[in-house]
Amino acid sequence: MEYIEFVSKVVENIKDKFDPSVSVSVQNIVKNNSVEYTGLIVKSNTSNISPTIYLEKYYSDYCEGKSFETVIASIIDTYETYKINGDIEVSNFLDYEKIKHTICLKLINYERNAQLLKTVPHRKYLDLAIVYYLIFEDDSVGKGSILVKSNELIRWNVEEKDLYYQALLNSKDLNPICIEDMAIMFSDINLEEGGLSLPKKSMYVISNKNKMFGAGVIIYPNSLNTIGNILSDDYYLIPSSVHEMIALSKSNSVSCCEFADIIRYVNDTALSKEEILSNNFYYYDRTYGELKLINA
Repeated sequence: MEYIEFVSKVVENIKDKFDPSVSVSVQNIVKNNSVEYTGLIVKSNTSNISPTIYLEKYYSDYCEGKSFETVIASIIDTYETYKINGDIEVSNFLDYEKIKHTICLKLINYERNAQLLKTVPHRKYLDLAIVYYLIFEDDSVGKGSILVKSNELIRWNVEEKDLYYQALLNSKDLNPICIEDMAIMFSDINLEEGGLSLPKKSMYVISNKNKMFGAGVIIYPNSLNTIGNILSDDYYLIPSSVHEMIALSKSNSVSCCEFADIIRYVNDTALSKEEILSNNFYYYDRTYGELKLINA
């Protein structure tokens, strides 16, 4: 069965399992780096929010030999596990004064997200883009995040620069910078398989306390200088993923070609496509306080 037919049959079968008042639909979901998924949305009239179930995994299960009936049962189990009972209060999201303390920033790849960036407030930073999201917590769904779209700026009557400075203000409390020794970073990645190796000293993992979208901490005021003070040297920044960077002292004997090979190897073997930040790397000059892009 081809994927399009599989999706159509899933919708038909899921509809048959629920009351006619329950809406069942599919939506094309575009994630970071323009990665697309087919999202199944089962929406009841008892809640104003519903989980999105991505069907790619279930199609893989079907292609690997699971019966269609088993796949349908698994999808329903997933829905029952994550369905929301009750409504989420959405009025707070309409009032900028009520939500501005939850605004954070993250870094994504500029070129890979060209279409997304047409719909969200952002600013270019080297080969990356700074975008904004809201952190929320609700008794029904727990913690989550919502990407800020351009139409929100109109509703809130604010500009991108307002989001930028508010996100910087919030960062020290919501997502404080975390700088850790490199020793544990590649413990589960076998670089030797790719004929690669990393130096053992003067390397640090740069992220935030929550380890989510942590590469964005390099935007924080004085963060680049702080890293330089720890290393006591100019340094390179390797974009390990959207969640962290690796800071490597200039004095380490690793060539630019080796950097490029390491980044590509990790991006190809250890990360999902959504987690990739860049194939390039960066150099921080402490004398001028400037971060420069090095094209790999």
